[in-house]
Amino acid sequence: MLTTHHPPVAQFFSARADIHLPADVLGPSPVTFDVRAFVVRRDVDVVLVDTLAGPRHIDLIEAALAAADADFSAVRYIVLTHHHPDHTGGLAEIARRAPQAQIVCGAGDLAAIAGSTGVRVDAIGPADTVMGLEVIDTPGHTPGHICLFDAPSSTMLLGDLAGNRGGLERAPASFTADPVQYEFTLRSLAERQFTRALPSHGDAIPDNASNLLVQLSLR
Repeated sequence: MLTTHHPPVAQFFSARADIHLPADVLGPSPVTFDVRAFVVRRDVDVVLVDTLAGPRHIDLIEAALAAADADFSAVRYIVLTHHHPDHTGGLAEIARRAPQAQIVCGAGDLAAIAGSTGVRVDAIGPADTVMGLEVIDTPGHTPGHICLFDAPSSTMLLGDLAGNRGGLERAPASFTADPVQYEFTLRSLAERQFTRALPSHGDAIPDNASNLLVQLSLR
């Protein structure tokens, strides 16, 4: 089990990158979307959740660390919610800057992340906590997709389980590995009680988050 001593209060800081893809990369039209990584600070230690899309975004993560009054030397864990490159593209450079950090992901995405980034990653699952964050298996979008839950603040880090761009929405079907499993996972997580949610795409949901997820799962 991954764990460390921690006080009950976690602080969350986001690093947002805007991605612009020209026509014919994901379809006939240009595509613009945002993606977020999160710095979670407890006392003097930090968990970094996801790494954005590449080395060009390192400054954004560095700014989020600075907002948390920290730097790369404070990062104890790097948690990857899933293997898609907009979440793992900065991993190699961040691992170089934070060599002390243990890098972890869901078991189902282990090989994909190691293969695409060249970085050694350890598997975690629902028996684990990472500096007080409960690991929740949420497969479907990818085989090893995970969410993280901070009970004291009732905050769920959603990864790509749902986005919040003008309203709560499902992960894009074209990038979801197993749509049937995804729907089961979405309903299962919605049944948990949590107040706040931090999606990797779109704005934070400050209140009533699990009820909104229930509503999404029923649409």
